[in-house]
Amino acid sequence: MQEEIQSVSGQSWPAKVKADGVIGVCRLASASELVGLVEDAAVGGVLMAWDSALDGGSGDFLPAVWSFEGTVHWLTTRNPLTGEFQSMRVGSLSDALKRASELAARGFDVYLSPAEFALGARTRKAQDVACVRGIWLDIDVSAVKAEQGQGYATRQEAMAAVKAFCVKAGLPRPTHVVGSGGGWHIYWVVDAPIEPTQWLIYAKMFKALTKSLGLLADPTRTADIASLMRVPGTFNFKDKANPRAVELTYASATLIEKSVMLRAIDVAHARHCEAGKPQTPALLKMQVSRRPGTGVLPKQWLMVPAELTKLASALCVLSPDCDEPTWSLKFIAPMAHAARENPQYALDLCNLARNWSNGSLRGLACKAWTTPGGGGFTGEQYFEKQWKRFLNDNFVGGCTLGTIYFHAKKAGWQE
Repeated sequence: MQEEIQSVSGQSWPAKVKADGVIGVCRLASASELVGLVEDAAVGGVLMAWDSALDGGSGDFLPAVWSFEGTVHWLTTRNPLTGEFQSMRVGSLSDALKRASELAARGFDVYLSPAEFALGARTRKAQDVACVRGIWLDIDVSAVKAEQGQGYATRQEAMAAVKAFCVKAGLPRPTHVVGSGGGWHIYWVVDAPIEPTQWLIYAKMFKALTKSLGLLADPTRTADIASLMRVPGTFNFKDKANPRAVELTYASATLIEKSVMLRAIDVAHARHCEAGKPQTPALLKMQVSRRPGTGVLPKQWLMVPAELTKLASALCVLSPDCDEPTWSLKFIAPMAHAARENPQYALDLCNLARNWSNGSLRGLACKAWTTPGGGGFTGEQYFEKQWKRFLNDNFVGGCTLGTIYFHAKKAGWQE
């Protein structure tokens, strides 16, 4: 319904408010400018696999990114007159819908944090994030941003660039598109929660992809786990005299399988970003600490791309379905130590350890990866826990990458 509601500035705005709230199932105006924009077309000789315009869809937004399963969430407002920000916790979908509707009607910019926060969280800080359910991009559109090389002149150009980026990178089609009242907020929402440490790794890889492939996305948003994004169904009051609707333009009825999305980022990053990675200066040596009192001297390794390839080759003959101490102390700990000492290759080593542990490196699925063990953790959850433990500077272990090569040779591996 349309009604005149007094705003924070004393003016009256036409508030597009439905009885069930402005977000979630509510979709305001359709973005007619998108119709025909993302039809199938050839870019760089590759046929675009998008079967229709990113306009409409039968899914929801907020229920897709926020599960409320043992988590709380944050809405944040900005007073367009004073520029003051204020955050508030919301504990349910209905609470979020109600507050967003009321705040938008009063003339506030309204934002959400896509991440889900721990029940005890008292702040909207990264350290309080419990999990995340997707990857996002903020694409700016304005003549000024285009001139500065930080965005696009029109929304059509921006969406065409997003489409070309997905095709070049081999990424799934986005699940949600929000017109931010200026540019675009693009989301790839997955069907299962991503643990914060893992999310940060993949978000940084995704950010590197945008840079490598020339997509002009706001670099401050993509890898910020506690980032703020605009709430669909509200208004963008940056131009106080001309507020613009924030519209949920597309919402997929189905989400992306988590493993499919992460694997796509893995492959795209390896293909498009590895070549540009700075080489280790002067054959930088990696030193793994020795176990105190053993008399074993530290082992030196040259951590260069060739070493990573050699390590992957050795792991291919080793099964992750071994006993926990062997998996943890002899295989995972040395790789975490290597990542600690060689931060420029930390992502590669973490992904290598993860893909070996879940079985994808060998092409044989590891049952323990998705099955809860004695402590109630799945293999995936336990991996994240152990990787963080071994990555800690205070952890000292006696095994090195040489331990992995030793076991690989016993299994028949040859350098």
